[in-house]
This record gives sequence, structure tokens and C-alpha cells, in this order.
Amino acid sequence: MNSHFEAHREDFIVVGGGLAGLTTAIALARKNIPVKIIYDHSDPLAATQACHGISTIKGILESDAALFGLKLLGHRGFSAWLSEIEGLLGVKRPEAAWSEGVAERFPNRQDFQKDIGWIYRKDFMGAKQVVLRTEQTENYVEAYYPGDWWIDPEYLIRILQEAAKKLGVVTQDAVVKNISNSKTMFTITLSTGEAVTAKTVILCGGASIVRLMDMAGVHKYDWFAVSGYTYKAAYDALETCLVKRTSGLTSKAGTLHWGAASETAIPLTSTSGGQGSGTQMLVKRVRTGEEEAKIAEFHLHKFMSHLSLEDFKNVQVRWGARVRNRSRSPAIDCVKVIPEGGLWINAGYYKSGVILSWMFAEELAQKITSVEDGRL
Repeated sequence: MNSHFEAHREDFIVVGGGLAGLTTAIALARKNIPVKIIYDHSDPLAATQACHGISTIKGILESDAALFGLKLLGHRGFSAWLSEIEGLLGVKRPEAAWSEGVAERFPNRQDFQKDIGWIYRKDFMGAKQVVLRTEQTENYVEAYYPGDWWIDPEYLIRILQEAAKKLGVVTQDAVVKNISNSKTMFTITLSTGEAVTAKTVILCGGASIVRLMDMAGVHKYDWFAVSGYTYKAAYDALETCLVKRTSGLTSKAGTLHWGAASETAIPLTSTSGGQGSGTQMLVKRVRTGEEEAKIAEFHLHKFMSHLSLEDFKNVQVRWGARVRNRSRSPAIDCVKVIPEGGLWINAGYYKSGVILSWMFAEELAQKITSVEDGRL
């Protein structure tokens, strides 16, 4: 430990202030567990700020798969959970922040049938709710999904930040430079020159999650990470909510989003043969930010040409990494155990974050509470 500063002692630290970090901190705080969030507010790759805000049950193709079952539960319970959070603050959700039903626009009926016709053959529950609006306009045909919804991501993050503050969660703006542990304590070294110690640390780092896991010495052969990108552009067009393909194009109140995952999954394993030794556990961006912006422009322009919308501007690229276990579910696990606490992972939502993060946060808080009760 650097002799120029004294480590601050905290019991519970959450690393990451996006959807996963905020929901985790809130879930713990509601169980009267004091929490501190460490989060780099200047991170230009914060994927949460560009998330779609769309929950589409039409994307749940395999109802018997664990991950898709979780998505369906998250979809059904999200509104009630958010209402509880809003109740804590005494605020009423503005109408502009929530839309029931999602419209998906296709250039023509043939494109629609090609893209989702095979879903019907899977006897998929969500597809049975689709209403195809047969009136062909000059530029598109529209399918409507009454069971889907949209939440304004900026509103959601603001409400979660306010709820965390009201519940006593402390936030520190800093970059985590190192994570080490003794027999009884974790020490987190920060870019501010400080160090913070804690008995329990939960990593919810989004784009930084693999780097955080690497410095903490977490090497799991049954996990893998997939990098993904979300693009956000400003434009002047209709006040509508729409989604194109399962990767998603959404527009609302002057912004347009498009998301995509890279083609490669990177195993979280040791490169030198021995678990926990000599690793290079990095999720590399397969393209530069400039290359990603060009891809975004191509897809966004192509989509907007179908709707005769004005040109957009200010394309922003957001990068994240989702950590999965073998069942493809997000990772939630205690990966290091010490007598007084442990190091936990709660990450890996990417585009499903809106409907999954609160569920996994509640589950993690319950697990940690059970462990803490067992120590009493």
C-alpha cells in the first residue's frame, strides 16, 4: 500500500455505476446494507447511456432455455419494480418516459416475412401477438407488438441515481487501478491516489469488466465474454418508438440507436495453462471507433431512407462486454471467498440490461444477505 495515503474502510463496494451497478447498490441498500459505488463518470464508452430501452418478448425464441425464461420474467416484472423505486422517491413516471407497444417497420411485406416468418414456424409465443398493419405506405409496412414496451434510458438512469442517493449509497468518481486481497480484506487502488478497503466487492464494470476481473485474478474456464457496440445518433424526425431486427434500431424524441455484437466470443481462461497464472484476459475491440462509426452510419442511413427521415448527426459509439456462463445467462457468482466477505461478479447484460439487471441485483442481494446472516 502506498505510504502517502491511508486506505478508507468500507464494508461493501460496487465497482461500476451503470444499470448493473446501480441496481445492485439499490438492492443491497434496501436490505440496510451500506454501499459505496466507484464509477468513472468520464468514461466515453459507457454503454448504459446509449442502451435501447426496449423490451421485446418477440426476441424470446426458445421458451425452454434458461436465459430466455429469465428475460420473460424480467419483462413481466420490470414495470412493478420500477414503480417501487419511483415510490421511494415520490415521483410519478412521465408519460413521455414509457411507451406500451413497439412498432417495427419493414420496407415491404416480403422483407417482413423473410425476417420473422421463421419465428412463427417455431411456434413462438411472442410472435402470436404480432399485428401486421397491412396498409402499405410509400416507404414501409409496419408490424406492431402490443406486449413490448420502451423506457427512456436517460430517465431510468436518473431515477436509479436518485434512488441510490436517497438510500444512502455513496458514489466516488474514480478509475480502479488495482484490486488485491489479503486474508481478510480487499484493497482497491484508485486513480485519485487513494485506496479503499472492503470485505465485500461486487464487480459490475460493463466495458471494463474483463480488465477488472483480470487484475483481481479471476479466471473461470466456464465463462466467456462477447464484446458489443451500441450507436446513438441525433436526428430530426417523428416522435415514435420503433425497433428493427433483434439487434435493434430504436428512435424516440430525436435520437436513433443501433446495436451489434462482435462475431467472436473470448474465453476467460489462463493463456499459460495454469488457472490464475500469466493471463491476458482482455476483450479486444475488433474495430476502431472510427470504423464503428462508419458501420453505424451505413445502417442508420439505410434504415432512415425507408422512412424518408432527415439525415442524422453526432454519431456516438458505445462499447461494452457481456460475461456469460455456459447456459448463456449473465454471470452472478462469488469468485473469491475470504472469512469476512468475498469478491462477486454481477455483469454481462448488454442489450438485455433493462429487463435483467434488476432481477440479478435482487438475487445477488439475497445471496449476500444469506451469507451475512449466516455469519451472525
